[in-house]
Amino acid sequence: GEGEVEGEGEGEGEDKGRPLLLAAEVRSRKRRLRVWTDMQACHFYTGNFLDGKVPGKDGAAYPQFSGLCLECENLPNAINLANQSGSDEAFKPVIVGPGSPHNATIVFDFSQDPPKTNAHFPTNDVAAALIVQKLFRGFKHRHLHRQKVLQEAWEELEKKEENEIRLSSSHFGKLTTMYKELLDKGGGVEKRIVTPKIEKKNSKFKPTLSWLSGFMDRVATVCSPRASRVQPLPYDHLMSLLDLTYDEFAKMKSLVPVQLKGEVKMIVVGDLHGQVEDLLFILNKHGLPSRNQWFLFNGDFVDRGYNAIEICIILFSLKLLFGDW
Repeated sequence: GEGEVEGEGEGEGEDKGRPLLLAAEVRSRKRRLRVWTDMQACHFYTGNFLDGKVPGKDGAAYPQFSGLCLECENLPNAINLANQSGSDEAFKPVIVGPGSPHNATIVFDFSQDPPKTNAHFPTNDVAAALIVQKLFRGFKHRHLHRQKVLQEAWEELEKKEENEIRLSSSHFGKLTTMYKELLDKGGGVEKRIVTPKIEKKNSKFKPTLSWLSGFMDRVATVCSPRASRVQPLPYDHLMSLLDLTYDEFAKMKSLVPVQLKGEVKMIVVGDLHGQVEDLLFILNKHGLPSRNQWFLFNGDFVDRGYNAIEICIILFSLKLLFGDW
C-alpha cells in the first residue's frame, strides 16, 4: 500500500487517517522487527516444512524452523461471515468488486539496535529458551532417525521372513514330489518308517477328581525347567489315559457346535505353549468346569514351554471328567 507511518509510538501509527496497529514484534539480541498494519489479522508461518534441500542465498541451507513469515490479512473465514445478519461486526467485507479498489498497509520496521526495554523477554530467559529449543530439536531429530532405522530394520525382517516362506514352499514341493514318486512305485512312506516296539501293560487306570487334584499339586512343584525330567505319572497310566481320550474324541465330530443355555459363563483360554503355570493359575482363579461354567481351549498346548505333557494330561483328564463342560 501507500502512505507513511505517523507517530510510531507505544501503540499505533496512522496511515492517511487509518490506524496502524502493531501486529507482531520479533526480537533477537541485536535485531528487532516490528510489523504494523491496518488489517485485522496476522498469520505466522514457522518454516516447518523446510528441509535444507533447496539452497538459498550464497548456497546457504535452510533446515526446519530456520525462518518465519508474517502475513497480514483479514480475519479467517471472513468471506463466509461478513455481511451476514447476526454475524460479528469484526468481520469486515472482504469481497472487492469492480470500481472498488482495495487499499491496505503493511509496514515492516527493522532495527539493529536492541529495544530500550526488554521486560517481556529478559536476556537470560531468551538464552534459556534457545537452549531448550535446541535440545528439543535435537531430541526430535534423533527420534525421527530412530524411527527410520527401526522401520528399515522391520522391512528387512519382513523380507527375510518372506524369503524363508518361499524357501520352505519350494522344499515342501520337493517333498510332495518325492512322496508321489514313492506311491507310484507301490511303496507307501509308512512302510519305510521303523516303528519301535512298545510293551503295553494292562491298566485299568481312569482319572478321578481327587487324583486330578493331587496330580496338579505335584505338577505345581515340578514345573520348573530344572525339574522338567520328573515323571509324575506312571507310563501305563499315561497310555491308558491316551486310549480313553482317543476313544472320547473319536465319538465327536470335526466341528462341534457350542450352545450356551441359561446363565452359563464361558471361559476362553488362549495359547498355553507348554506353560503349565498359566493353566494352573487359570484353574485356581476360576475353578474347575461346571454346569454353569464352561471352558474353551483354543489349541496350541505344546511347544516352547517345558511342561507340554503335563498340560495335555490335565486337559485330557478334564475332558474325561467333565465332558462337554
